Amino acid sequence: ALDSNSEVDVDCGDRCDARCTLGDACGEGSDCESTLCDNTEVSPRCVAEPRATLVEIDALPEDALPYAAYYDESGLGVRVLGRTSTSGVEEAAVFALGENGEWSGPDTSGLLPSIRVEAAVAHDDVSNAAPRTWVYGGRYKSTLLADFWHWDGSSWAEVVATSQPASLQGAGLAYDDQVSRLVLFGGDDGLGPGTEDWSLSWGSSGPAGDWTPLTGLVDARYGAPGAYDLVSSNLGTGGVVSVAGSAASTQTMLHQGCEWADVGPLGGVVAKRLGHQLVYNPKR
Repeated sequence: ALDSNSEVDVDCGDRCDARCTLGDACGEGSDCESTLCDNTEVSPRCVAEPRATLVEIDALPEDALPYAAYYDESGLGVRVLGRTSTSGVEEAAVFALGENGEWSGPDTSGLLPSIRVEAAVAHDDVSNAAPRTWVYGGRYKSTLLADFWHWDGSSWAEVVATSQPASLQGAGLAYDDQVSRLVLFGGDDGLGPGTEDWSLSWGSSGPAGDWTPLTGLVDARYGAPGAYDLVSSNLGTGGVVSVAGSAASTQTMLHQGCEWADVGPLGGVVAKRLGHQLVYNPKR
């Protein structure tokens, strides 16, 4: 029975010697075996992991033109690449997100990728202590870009290769942790959405060789995201609407180490869309 004078749940917590197990009622962390009491609910319960706290994030400046978010290992925080403009002069800039959801910046110091939109961006936070980020191409005003940048956790550096994809906007980019390789796909080279398909091996010390063309992406796509699937070690892309009056697609593709496979509309038809995001949740 529950003794309300000395326990918070049946035979556990407070002055009772036994600690409460997961799901039991609690008043504070010391009541729980896990030492974590989730008091964000009406009836606090012992939990294995702390519940994420939602913080309302302020809007970036209207002219920031953000295009890539990444994690700064040295500064211990989320950063966003964008731009700032002073007296009509544009500069690449970084905005930093504080713990209270407030942005600081712009910071224009150090080497940064130039201003752009619709860049291909990929992240790797699976096997590395310092989360890495890559940025490829995009567009600045009417000019398509083909430069390639790498964030190693503390600084940006441009990566130059003798063989590489075309100048592209709206391409997809993802890092396959199983084979330590970047895969870049789709995008618009100025002639409409295409089937560009390239890979680049990337080890702990950087790129191993140049970009290598692949085959198998039979569906032209623009603005389609990619995400690394930790369990089945695949890259997946969602449906995408092509631009300039070209064909639209709801095709889902998986990249299994060396080639693409069409897996169809998983779980029902995915609505046609453009510029959406795809994230893999390893806990589900």
